[in-house]
Amino acid sequence: VSACAEDLVRYCPGFHADKDDYGCLQSHMISDDKETLTPDCEKEMDYHAQLVAADVRNDYRLMRACKDVIHSSCYDHLKADEHGELLGCIVLQKPKLKGSCLKHVTDLQLISLHDFKFNKEFVDACNGAVQTHCKI
Repeated sequence: VSACAEDLVRYCPGFHADKDDYGCLQSHMISDDKETLTPDCEKEMDYHAQLVAADVRNDYRLMRACKDVIHSSCYDHLKADEHGELLGCIVLQKPKLKGSCLKHVTDLQLISLHDFKFNKEFVDACNGAVQTHCKI
């Protein structure tokens, strides 16, 4: 996340490349804090969030953190995730989730509430209506 080096120093002191620096910036992005990320970092974060919205398998942090629940309860959804079934399955397991898996799932849910373009199901179902009736 080199486009976010300045933001990492400002908002995530003490984080290192081997830590969850993306998660720290992601949390800042969805917080009520009025300070915003630099434009290049915001673009980078948006790009990553859109990749994950298109297919949650692009979120290596979530895939690693939730590997146990994926293999035990959601394995059938692992091969193809065209419609968000994998994340949907993981969310159904949320009462059983703990630690970093629970945090990542909750963060993804908050991001999809923060901006509709990060919610694949909503975009697929309503994008035409949004384009027609809403100022973006």
